[in-house]
Amino acid sequence: QFSRELNIYPNPNQGEFDIVGLGDFSNGNWELRDLQGKLITSGQLDGNEIIHVSIDLAPGVYNLMINDGDYTANSKLVVR
Repeated sequence: QFSRELNIYPNPNQGEFDIVGLGDFSNGNWELRDLQGKLITSGQLDGNEIIHVSIDLAPGVYNLMINDGDYTANSKLVVR
C-alpha cells in the first residue's frame, strides 16, 4: 500500500475547502476526523480530480484521510 500527501486548498479555511490531486485514487473513501479520532464526516471518491467540501466545523485541527485499497493519504486540516 502506497502513501501519498493530500493537497487541501485553502488550508487554513473556515470549513469550505477542496481536496485536489486525487488522480491516483479511485473507488475509495475519504474521512474527516477530529484529533481524538471521532469521525466528523466522510464520503466516497467519485473519480474526479477534485472534491469540494463545505461543512460547519468548529475552529481547530482535523485529520483528513483517503484510502482506496492501493493508496492512502493523510493531511492536517486547519479550521479558523
